[in-house]
Amino acid sequence: MRIRRTLPPAASPLSAGDVIAGLRALETGTRELDRFKADLCSHFAVKHCFLVSSGKTALTLILQALRRLYPGRDEVLIPAFTCYSVPSAIVRAGLKVSLCDVRPGSFDFDMEKLEQLLSTRAVSCGNSRRGGAHAASPDTLSTTRDGFGDDLSGPIKPFLAIVPTHLFGFAGRMDQLQRLASHFGLPVVEDAAQAMGEEINTRKLGTLGDVGFFSLGRGKAFSTVEGGVILTDRDDIALQLSIALETLPDYTPLETAALICRAVSIVVLQRPSFFWLPRSLPFLKLGETIYDPDFPMRKMSPFQAGLAMNWKAKLERFRSTRRQNVAWCKSVVSSLRVRHYCEENGAGYSLLRFPLSIDDTVARNALLVRGKERGLGIMPSYPDSVDGIEELRGFDGRACEEAKRLAHTLVSVPVHPLVSKRDKALIHELLGEVLGEGH
Repeated sequence: MRIRRTLPPAASPLSAGDVIAGLRALETGTRELDRFKADLCSHFAVKHCFLVSSGKTALTLILQALRRLYPGRDEVLIPAFTCYSVPSAIVRAGLKVSLCDVRPGSFDFDMEKLEQLLSTRAVSCGNSRRGGAHAASPDTLSTTRDGFGDDLSGPIKPFLAIVPTHLFGFAGRMDQLQRLASHFGLPVVEDAAQAMGEEINTRKLGTLGDVGFFSLGRGKAFSTVEGGVILTDRDDIALQLSIALETLPDYTPLETAALICRAVSIVVLQRPSFFWLPRSLPFLKLGETIYDPDFPMRKMSPFQAGLAMNWKAKLERFRSTRRQNVAWCKSVVSSLRVRHYCEENGAGYSLLRFPLSIDDTVARNALLVRGKERGLGIMPSYPDSVDGIEELRGFDGRACEEAKRLAHTLVSVPVHPLVSKRDKALIHELLGEVLGEGH
């Protein structure tokens, strides 16, 4: 029987040296965590940094902190096409999901629809904390009830926050969004989970909102097996996050041992000769998108901080390779019957995956089936838009047609550092076979 190669969904490979550094960090303990935090604060030029067990945990803590600062608000506005971890974290924080459709040709908010939503729901406020870019803090808003100028006792309340997402590493239109958020007095929570290291005009993603976060899970720009980073310059948000962080448990010795085993497994299974094995183990659920608000929340462990040793150099090395692979993908698809998103959303990004939109359902299914058979790592994106998640259908009845279209047409091609020349040749061949002229 022929064993098929299957490219793993890793965007940032781990090495045996990384695992050794993680094991050494167990001896130094909190000093390694402090080092990692200091490095992050320095690199991203922010005042406050918090380290937790996942991106979902990071977003949950942020929203809980904002709810204490802005009492009476309980809805969070997100793009209707985004990772299911985002609505999972909102529900885990005890809040409601509200949706805005995305702009055609992008993964960003449709700004016209966003402004319409904010006009009916938000607190109008012209002040901001960072020169018009950030939302007003609670103490700058006029006070008639709960510190806000609007009466929050009625059925219509302002949103708690807006959460723009830099999906695949594409930067959202933050300047326009920040102007809207500042005008309406809303905090911006920047979901840079998939965009660590990316910039807009030398401004680092993850630092442009009132508070931002990264994911360090598998398949992200840089990985510590699992992990999350929160960044903010707002002292009031940082204070609430510090209080919330104290309530989180540490990894137990058994959980730390499980982390170590997972790290060792990644080092072994990412070797080309073992690519077939993860796909043959369905219980690993690789590549699946799951809505699950019942996830564990912990502080980051010293082992994870140790895995992050020399993280800046590794991040830039991975980004450089992915950028080259993105350029290769652009050249390959330029002559095919398919749309990609790099021209519309700007060039130069070191994307986590290269997204294509294929309207022809038969061709899309053929590409996915043959790609899986040949082990090339070509995958669909999220199974549906957020409004299609069964558990959330009572939260928001707003139709999001563009997000739904994305879910039904999107396919992504791997561009991570483990994609070899042979893989590229096979991917090129398959794309031409399925999407070329005359097919």
